[in-house]
Amino acid sequence: MIPFLFASALAADGTTVLVSSLQARNSESVGLASLVENFLAQELDKHPDIDVLRIEETPAFQDYPARTYMEGCPPGEIAGCTFVIAERAGAELAVTGTVQALVGGTKVTIEILDIGTARSLISFQSELEAGNDEAFAEGVAKVLVAAISGEVGQEKDIRFNDEGEAAEPMDDAAVAAQLAELSREMGSVTAVISRSDRAIAKPEYTLDDLAKKMEGEGTKPWERLGMGPSEYLRYKNAGLTLFEWRKRAIGRQGQLLIRPVVGYASGPYAGTYYGRIAYDITGGSLGVVDAYSAQSVQTGSGASFGASIGWGLTPYLDVGVVGGLTLGTFTVDINQETVGSPAISADPESSGQTTLFVGPRATATLFPVKNVRPSFGGSLLIIQGRTSLDAESVPESLATFTPGTLVAAEVFVGGEARLSERVDFYLQVPIQLRIAGAVTASERAGTAEVVDATAPPGASILGAGVVVGLQVRLFGAKPKDATRYDEMEGIDE
Repeated sequence: MIPFLFASALAADGTTVLVSSLQARNSESVGLASLVENFLAQELDKHPDIDVLRIEETPAFQDYPARTYMEGCPPGEIAGCTFVIAERAGAELAVTGTVQALVGGTKVTIEILDIGTARSLISFQSELEAGNDEAFAEGVAKVLVAAISGEVGQEKDIRFNDEGEAAEPMDDAAVAAQLAELSREMGSVTAVISRSDRAIAKPEYTLDDLAKKMEGEGTKPWERLGMGPSEYLRYKNAGLTLFEWRKRAIGRQGQLLIRPVVGYASGPYAGTYYGRIAYDITGGSLGVVDAYSAQSVQTGSGASFGASIGWGLTPYLDVGVVGGLTLGTFTVDINQETVGSPAISADPESSGQTTLFVGPRATATLFPVKNVRPSFGGSLLIIQGRTSLDAESVPESLATFTPGTLVAAEVFVGGEARLSERVDFYLQVPIQLRIAGAVTASERAGTAEVVDATAPPGASILGAGVVVGLQVRLFGAKPKDATRYDEMEGIDE
């Protein structure tokens, strides 16, 4: 069982208690919420063992005071907002709650929060008749003083044993008895005093919260920061300081991006040279009667290595150039035969092939503030494989060809993951579409058609792969109000 009533906040003297805002649940209760808050602060301040802390005395945020933060707290999250302020201010306990005007009365709920354990420990709830507002505030303050100082209870208090020392947590029956004593101390204005013992969730701003802020008068929080409403929403929910948010929101604008890459690709990365020669013995001399030569760029798979360099034009877009090579195979298939004699086939020979690629590239990455970001982009690639065999490597009657050169459009999708301020891990899945260049070439010579003149099939029009790498980001634009933030660096917003 978690220790009950301020077990983490015991002090020999001077328990710091934040008296926070009470959230009005309807427009008719706004005035009463402020009234109850002030009464609570006044009553608690009378006790020498309690150091009362008001919202105005807590550290301001970089762009607005703590009271403004509390005024913008989303409905139903007043405990979480109070916890944020109390934790920043170093308070041990906090008092908050809600007020709702009803027909003929008011419903008030008060919560006591233990900041050290981030839990709501006890709640007071009552439906007050008109005229009992001040009595309720005084009664709650009286119970808070008694509970914090350990004066409540005739035989055993929730927080102290018989020697006045910190006691072990009480069982449920003992807690129930102590709460009944608290109700008697409150008097007739209290309907319910109950143990809460729930974890406090920090608030998250929503579009509804923004809509309500936009309906109000005066300068909006996002206007003070030079943001739009949607950007302000993302900022509030990011859990970052304003300086860090500003810095990340710049994204890649003005940055030099260096991306080494390794991967695996399937595409026009293989090739075959095909040669057939037919001889005829006439008049005791050997002559070529048919010769067929062909070369094909073919689909192959292999490891890919490369790098790209980009320059950030906007927070989301960079342009640059990419280059590298992909490993594949090149097959040589040459056979010779004599007319009238059985053809003798030689086994094809394969060796390694290197295919180079280079071209311009554009990359777009969304949500630059987030640690994990989706990305997509495209390239226009010039792809060229190894040369065919030279004239000395093939029989004299066979032709040789220049390397196959292709042009392909490539699109890719992927994502980035932030490793540090300047380094990201990234993954991309590219898909290629060949848009120009011949994948086959052939030539035939001779006086007869004797040999098999079937060119090897060319590469598919599509290619694909997967690559991973590191992205190093250098330079970059500075955040807005850079001088101001440099002075405030290290201050927790």
